Amino acid sequence: MKKSAIVIAILLLGVCAVAWMYWPEKTPEVTPIAGPKETAELFFKALAANDAGALKPLAGDSSQILLQYYGGLEVISIGKPYQKPGQYAGWLVPYEIRLKSGELKKFNLAVRNDNPNRQWTIDGGI
Repeated sequence: MKKSAIVIAILLLGVCAVAWMYWPEKTPEVTPIAGPKETAELFFKALAANDAGALKPLAGDSSQILLQYYGGLEVISIGKPYQKPGQYAGWLVPYEIRLKSGELKKFNLAVRNDNPNRQWTIDGGI
């Protein structure tokens, strides 16, 4: 079976950990997502609500780790998606969130849908 690797780095307790996950060529059927901004909105909504079921199709095996660190967050803003042709195959979605600890985080969520099912997934930036 052909597989592609996705790397997500997460900062936990001051230690950077890298989790390797493999997405199968065929992913489970999920409700179609219209585009990169909607993907970001669903992702952050799932984290805010601590909803592992809604998070799994977007973040795969990293869902539980993401919920441990980002669960219960508050979304401040989600910006307009943009691309960097020749540098990244997906889309970057600017965001600002407030973690349960009160820490503010402002960055770009990387999302893409270039898998066999054209399913939108989180690729990094969290």
